[in-house]
Amino acid sequence: MQGIVFRKGDKRFEGLSAEGAVCAAIADPACIMVNRNQGAGTRILIDRLLGDAYQWSTLGAGRYQMGIVTAAAIMGSHVRVGLEDSLYLGKGQIAESNASQVTKIRGILEALSLEVATPTEAREMLGLKGLDHVGY
Repeated sequence: MQGIVFRKGDKRFEGLSAEGAVCAAIADPACIMVNRNQGAGTRILIDRLLGDAYQWSTLGAGRYQMGIVTAAAIMGSHVRVGLEDSLYLGKGQIAESNASQVTKIRGILEALSLEVATPTEAREMLGLKGLDHVGY
C-alpha cells in the first residue's frame, strides 16, 4: 500500500489540515510521502510531526534523475535510482541497467564524501528481510 502526500490543498486531502493529511497518510508503515512543493514546507512539517521516526528518501523521474538525487543527498536524503524512474544514465545516454545507474550515483556521492549504505544497512534502515529470508 502506498500513500502519497502532496501540498496542502490537494483535492484528495480536502478538508484535512496539513497535519491531518500527513497523519492520515502515515497510518500505513509502508507509506511513501512525496513533496511537490516549491519549498521545504512539507519536509519541515514532517520533521516536526515525526522527528527521527521516518526515513527521507528521494527519487528523480526522467532525464534529470541524477541531478535531483544528488541535490537531495547533499541535503541529507537517502536516494534511489533505477530504470523504473529514468532510462537515462546521462545526457543523451540510455542506461544499460539499474546497476549502471547505481554505480554512477554511488560514484557521484562518494566523490562528494557522502556515505553510501551497504545493501545490508539499507535493508536494516527500511526494515526489509533480504533475499535469504524470503521464500523465493
